[in-house]
Amino acid sequence: MRAAGVEMSLYQQLFFEVIEKKTKLPAVVDCPYFLSDEPVNVQMTVLALGHLKIEVADDEIGKRIQAEVLRYTTRKEGVAAAEEEHKALYARIRKILEPDGVTPEDVEANKVTLSRRA
Repeated sequence: MRAAGVEMSLYQQLFFEVIEKKTKLPAVVDCPYFLSDEPVNVQMTVLALGHLKIEVADDEIGKRIQAEVLRYTTRKEGVAAAEEEHKALYARIRKILEPDGVTPEDVEANKVTLSRRA
């Protein structure tokens, strides 16, 4: 959902409350959509664990969110999209770190201290 432009912190908070049985289902939360110049709320309703209803007042934004969600939830295409984005991200990170002779693996293993530039 974050890739679709929805800030998920309030939803995550609600989800944990549902898991801990502090909130009964259905449970509703409004999450901001951050890819718009104008403020837009996305209403997310947890119907059951794993079942979510999403409502947006702006139809165009709703279509964009739906397209992005479908892109990641279709098993074969979703996995391919996530892997492709991961590879592209790591390629960009490698390029940034390269002038300092550092690799992402060095950073992940806490073997280096990054320069201000990196």
